Amino acid sequence: MNISGYYIIGICHLVKKKTSEKHNQFYKKRLH
Repeated sequence: MNISGYYIIGICHLVKKKTSEKHNQFYKKRLH
């Protein structure tokens, strides 16, 4: 397998996780 491919997939996964966490915090702040 291509190492760079795994690296890119890992970064994309981390970015999605971080953005989703930010959205969750944002919605929680708006609800309260």
